[in-house]
Amino acid sequence: KSQKLTILSPTKITALEAYQVFFAALAANGITIVKVGKFFKLVESKDSIKEPIPTCIGGKEDCATMYEQMVTILLPLKHVDANQISTVIKGFVSKDGEMQIYAPSNSFIISEYGPNMERLRHIIEALDIAGFDDELQMVQIQYATAAEISDKLSQIFEVAKAGAGTRGAGPKGKPSVPSPDGGAPTGGGAEAVYVQISKIIADDRTNQLIIKANKRSFDPIDAECDCYTC
Repeated sequence: KSQKLTILSPTKITALEAYQVFFAALAANGITIVKVGKFFKLVESKDSIKEPIPTCIGGKEDCATMYEQMVTILLPLKHVDANQISTVIKGFVSKDGEMQIYAPSNSFIISEYGPNMERLRHIIEALDIAGFDDELQMVQIQYATAAEISDKLSQIFEVAKAGAGTRGAGPKGKPSVPSPDGGAPTGGGAEAVYVQISKIIADDRTNQLIIKANKRSFDPIDAECDCYTC
């Protein structure tokens, strides 16, 4: 690009910290580093997926995620269909990143900057739990923090432990039914509406909740969230 980068620090930093800042400055300009033999070359980040960038297989293999460098990960899912959560995951991929689905093995192939890749992997692994009838919704919180609302919902409704389905509703897991005036569901009654929440994830960066629950659960969940989203 024939551009010059000037990096200033108000205090003395280590060589490792300077290296990290260098990667971050490149990433801010859409550039990443690719190792070729003993040397490195600079390439456009969006084109780096065609280059020999660091590649990891599975969620446990250690990737070079501490630097703002493009990496690729192949992440197979065990419980949910990759297509089911792909829309949610794409919303967290940077403009230079790329995500593909390999249907035969139900896997994600994602190329992304290291730090954000760690975030994506954390979200995917948290969503990949048993509960095939579940749906995903993203709720934008306006007047509170996503973490606060996540805690509130976890207190009001029972949230399943990893891999275990839990049926609950209203406060302390009591069955809930619509109130006579059409408002939020209330406890007790013959026509109980069971709330089954598999997972609630609070994303601090976007202040959004990612909620995985069965379809019927979202009406009482939305009723609890309404006052924080309008």
